[in-house]
Amino acid sequence: MKRCLMLATALLVLSLAMGTQAMTSPSSETVEELSSIIEPLASLNPLALALVIFLNNVIKILGALVFGIAFGIPPLISVTGNGFILGVVAAEIVGTKGYGVVLAGLVPHGIIEVPMLILATAAGFRIGWESVKWLFRRESAVRTSLVQGLKRYGKWIVIGLLVAAAIETFVTPLIVNLVSG
Repeated sequence: MKRCLMLATALLVLSLAMGTQAMTSPSSETVEELSSIIEPLASLNPLALALVIFLNNVIKILGALVFGIAFGIPPLISVTGNGFILGVVAAEIVGTKGYGVVLAGLVPHGIIEVPMLILATAAGFRIGWESVKWLFRRESAVRTSLVQGLKRYGKWIVIGLLVAAAIETFVTPLIVNLVSG
């Protein structure tokens, strides 16, 4: 599992870096697109918003873990896609509002949410590796890896994502407001 954790972390960092380099300057179109996505969520009451964030993350991260059975491809797409998008968004915000706002907007909840993504991705990679072994008719522990991943998901990841959603909804905006003045 340690190698899977290292791989998931490396892929997230690499894709995040690639995302920050994808756009050399902020574009008003990208900022407008982000605003149009976020705007409907802003009208929700905070509890509903926290629930939407939580459910979105729980479903996507569960999918990355469980569908790791497809030779690890879904968790690979999940972790690199998330990293890349995060990098693009961070680069856009840095260009328009500065590094302080990016850090204030990501660190409070990201310090919990990102490790949960990495943990689920690593479990998905482990399941995927066992699937590859099964495909080549080698001794495989797909079922055991899946059960272990789901236990880890239920015991740690869901709780972590719940805490992260609460922080993202109730704490992060306060910190962003303090930083952006």
